[in-house]
Amino acid sequence: MVLGFIKFAVPAIARHVALAVPEASDAALGKESLTFLDKYLMKPTKLPEAKQREAKAVFSELQQKSPDARRYRIELRDAPGVGANAFALPGGTIVVTDQMVELASGENELLGVMAHEAAHERSRHALRQVLQSTGTGLLIAALTGDITSITSLSATIPTALIDAGYSREFENEADDAAVAFLRKAGIKPKVYADTLARLQAEHDKHSGEKGTGGGHRWSLLELFSTHPETPARIRRVLGAGQ
Repeated sequence: MVLGFIKFAVPAIARHVALAVPEASDAALGKESLTFLDKYLMKPTKLPEAKQREAKAVFSELQQKSPDARRYRIELRDAPGVGANAFALPGGTIVVTDQMVELASGENELLGVMAHEAAHERSRHALRQVLQSTGTGLLIAALTGDITSITSLSATIPTALIDAGYSREFENEADDAAVAFLRKAGIKPKVYADTLARLQAEHDKHSGEKGTGGGHRWSLLELFSTHPETPARIRRVLGAGQ
């Protein structure tokens, strides 16, 4: 009975609580989370101005083709220790690392990554993941009805995502949304599958470097350790394109 509650009730309650959080509180959570990341993991972007403009132009395309993304904003950051990565924070902030911009082969690949992260934000996956994994804010909000009290979790969100990442369910949802967005834009899902394969190759490359004394570097696939196995994700994406 207890296991059943944890498996089914907790995610449902977390979803209800996360979606009920006022936009102002959601934005405050995102701001504090970004401050934490800037302090410990990221630095100002080092991309050339032309590259920055290109990335922002891709993000503008996402906003134009996805009305609910108009309130989102992009933040470019240099993060050698994190590597090729992108992630959505509460309040509509989508962070894309310089390394991700450099890894992407063309604008369409970067667009797919951004669409994936926009899907996480749209469903408030970051907050839901933290509520499900910690339970603290969830219990406070559920028992007291004080939804805004979960702003105290601002420092928990980055660390929780780094330690565990999104659930496989959330990753699959975001993958599906990215594929649907690309297809609607006339872009083949294979573009997104190629991005995943490129990230896998990057992961393998730096895993090899660690094994030969090349130092530590997190890639997207290491950082989010609960991601579905990448080949399975690629097969799933390609299957959706048939």
